[in-house]
Amino acid sequence: MAAVQAIGPVGEESTWEKLISSWRSFTPPVRDAAATVLVRSATGIQALLNALEEGLVSPWSLDYRQKIALLMNRDPGIRERGRALLEEPDEARQAVLEEYKAVLSREGDADLGHEIYRRECAKCHQLRGEGKAVGPDLETVRTRPAAILLRDLLLPSESIASEYLSYVVERISGGIEEGVLREQTPQALILLVEEAQEIVIPRDDIRRFYAADVSAMPGNLETLVSVEEMAHLLRFLKTR
Repeated sequence: MAAVQAIGPVGEESTWEKLISSWRSFTPPVRDAAATVLVRSATGIQALLNALEEGLVSPWSLDYRQKIALLMNRDPGIRERGRALLEEPDEARQAVLEEYKAVLSREGDADLGHEIYRRECAKCHQLRGEGKAVGPDLETVRTRPAAILLRDLLLPSESIASEYLSYVVERISGGIEEGVLREQTPQALILLVEEAQEIVIPRDDIRRFYAADVSAMPGNLETLVSVEEMAHLLRFLKTR
């Protein structure tokens, strides 16, 4: 990680080629560091887009902030390529929802659902004091009908509570930060990200600051939670 972070600011084409050719052998922390230095470079971001198009880098290996660097880039060419690679058409999301509607007729196991909650949800949500308070407290959604709750889980960008809206900050020093706005002062902005970690950004390091038009919650939960697991998760959320 230290090596990747060190070469990032002075990287060139051969550097990006080395990072991408080694992508599959990287552990998650190193892969995250590599993606971060790629999106912070004008040539690196082009190399990353090429790798995504060629299948050398999988979209799921990028975190939300790295995807935002593509989807909301100031360069319209990068935005267009990024959205073609990372945004599924509405029809595809609807097909996922239809597939997962099968869980509505299944009983599910609340104990197994609790394990899935801890694995996938607790890093950003709390339920009865368990988890991290980044997004809404899930106690507030337990009374929703299961069909609506399922839709909220699979199509999170359709309805975003204003107090949990994500904001994007482009730094003058380079890079893009994204998170829920925790606090702002005359000196700095504080963003809240996964595991309730705080990112403090000095005002004099802000180039642009704007609301994201997508939810901070992963829009591809089906890649993390199977149909069977979703039945367990819904059972836990509705009964515990």
